[in-house]
Parts: sequence; structure tokens; C-alpha cells
Amino acid sequence: MQNNRTNPLSRAHNSVKIIYWNADGIRLKIPEVKLLILKDDIDVVLINETHLKTHNYYLMNIPGYDLIHNERSNGAKGGTAILIKTC
Repeated sequence: MQNNRTNPLSRAHNSVKIIYWNADGIRLKIPEVKLLILKDDIDVVLINETHLKTHNYYLMNIPGYDLIHNERSNGAKGGTAILIKTC
């Protein structure tokens, strides 16, 4: 029998931590968001209104998380990001 900490499938029996946040511009808040995600061991982060363009999403790279993002096609605001914890 494997220890729950080493078996990624054991997480299915526990809760999944998800955050949804309307950031209204995330650029200056990224360090705080990264700290929260890592400290609280969040599994999925859903963010809208990032106000970032595609060339700026590298700022949201967090080790151990996959990043999916989309910028608004017209206008200066908008944008979404999803961070998903990797096993």
C-alpha cells in the first residue's frame, strides 16, 4: 500500500482546492497570488480580467503548475488564465 503523499490517485478521495478570482488587472498582484497558491496548496486557479497580453503571461509561470491563458481579442482589458497543478 502506498502512502497518500506519494500516490497521486489518492488525491481523488480528498477535496480539490479551487480558487476563482476576478483580478481586475493581475500584473502587480502576481507575487502575492503565487505565494497564496503555493502556501495553500491550491489545485486549480481560475482568473478572469487579467488585463495581460499573450507576451506577458510568462509572468504567471509557477513551478508545478500548467498555465492556460487567453487574452481579449479587442480592447485593453479582459483576459483569462487557468493554473492547474501538475502531479
